[in-house]
Amino acid sequence: MNASGSTRKDVLTLWTVFAVTRPLAESVAVPRSQSSLGAVRWSWNYRHLMRNLVERDLKVRYRGSLLGFAWTFLNPLLMTVIFTFVLVDVFKVPSIGIPFPAFFLVGLLAWNFCLISISGGLLSIVGNASIVSKVYFPRAILPISGVAAAAVNFVLALAVLLPVVALLGVKLGWTLLFTPVILLEQTIFLVGMALIVAVLNVLYRDTAPTVEVLLQAWFFLTPVIYDLGAIGETRSVDVTNVLLAVNPMAAIITMYRSVLLYASLPDPVLVIRTLAICIGVCVLGIVVFTRNSDRIGDGL
Repeated sequence: MNASGSTRKDVLTLWTVFAVTRPLAESVAVPRSQSSLGAVRWSWNYRHLMRNLVERDLKVRYRGSLLGFAWTFLNPLLMTVIFTFVLVDVFKVPSIGIPFPAFFLVGLLAWNFCLISISGGLLSIVGNASIVSKVYFPRAILPISGVAAAAVNFVLALAVLLPVVALLGVKLGWTLLFTPVILLEQTIFLVGMALIVAVLNVLYRDTAPTVEVLLQAWFFLTPVIYDLGAIGETRSVDVTNVLLAVNPMAAIITMYRSVLLYASLPDPVLVIRTLAICIGVCVLGIVVFTRNSDRIGDGL
């Protein structure tokens, strides 16, 4: 099928979902004066559409792939082998008390969830310009559904991760039951980030290359390949607490490792502080997106 035919099919599919999920009479534009809370309620009315978009995203992601979902875990596994060889065998990094492959895998999977969500958010609106210009619906659903699809992939990857880390010699404890709380915090944070970059990429097209550079720097400021606690012990400044306070992903990965690898609950202060930051970012994303939603059509 050619590109135009595919676009018409997508538009027809989405319009059919709109007609089923909400009456056509309610498919009206959000007034400029509508509050952010009103926009959230309006988007919630289209939650069935969001579920449809998540299912479509997951199907498209693995369409035509021989290994399908396996790539979600095989790619991090390959990176784990490479980093283990470079850091452990070549540079002789000191032991961190647990197998480095398990340590790295937990951090990398959590980071990939972040990377996929933000990268998807960048293109969620500009990549669907033909649909957005033909059918009116809450635009926020596009970046949010991308985060939801990435969350589903992350959960499936975690299901594969648990037996792998057990085979590596890590003793899993009951604390892994706390994982959904950390996942919720990360999802809230990424929804806010996806909303911000989605609308900024429509208004300012140099947003995408800027975000790509920032993501690379963010990766090295996040303890994916190193132990954050070890850095804090070698500097006059308490780097650990600084990064945990200003970098939500540093705190989130630290908490994942705590409950999955060290069988201990994270510091309650860290959990509450990170939750407050994540909610703050999400609220900021909603406000920024809502206040600029009427400019999306002009920017496409």
